[in-house]
Amino acid sequence: MENNITIEIGEEKLNKIKIYTDSGIETKYISLDELMKMIESASTMEEEKEEFIESPIFPQFSGISTIQYRESQTSQVYIIKKEACRMDLTYFGDKFNNVGIPTLLFKILVYNNSIKGVELVAVKDAVITEHTPLFKYPFSNVFDNTSVCLGANNIAALDISETAFIYRIPNLVLSLENNNDAYNNANNTGLALRELLNKLSNNDFNNDWLKPLNMDYSKWANR
Repeated sequence: MENNITIEIGEEKLNKIKIYTDSGIETKYISLDELMKMIESASTMEEEKEEFIESPIFPQFSGISTIQYRESQTSQVYIIKKEACRMDLTYFGDKFNNVGIPTLLFKILVYNNSIKGVELVAVKDAVITEHTPLFKYPFSNVFDNTSVCLGANNIAALDISETAFIYRIPNLVLSLENNNDAYNNANNTGLALRELLNKLSNNDFNNDWLKPLNMDYSKWANR
């Protein structure tokens, strides 16, 4: 049973309020000022409805999932996880087949439906938490600040008004030709990039080769 309330406006300064509940009638006396404040407060609560920002429907792709998403009026940030796998990579025009890559996190910054930037790190943890340690991307084209060098390609100019397109970005970034840019000190192997790609062809990536960034997920995701 819902509580019913009756108000008797008195000629004196006090007004009688009767509250009918399952357990009986509760009577209170309040001043006119207090009564007006109660009515105003109830009206305000009725008008104020909590507003939610609704995320888009995130599609499901094999080996690719959404870790986090946030947005403002004009921009969005997607953090996408790509599971460890093997894929073809190129280095100065030479193709290396089925190269093992570690599990990767992509932070994709979108402004007015265009790619503003992409950041890329590697992880060892299967489950990502705020305290998950991050590691350098072990190949080329990613700077020490984790920003991807998009070069002269057209990724930054692509219209991504369709949310599903976001999930193509990881493979588009990995399909960029590798060179020696930003490769120095990218992993613990001590190998030149061509040697590393040869070693990884048809082999899984060894996570022991990953170089720590000395940063956890929370710091990277929210900076």
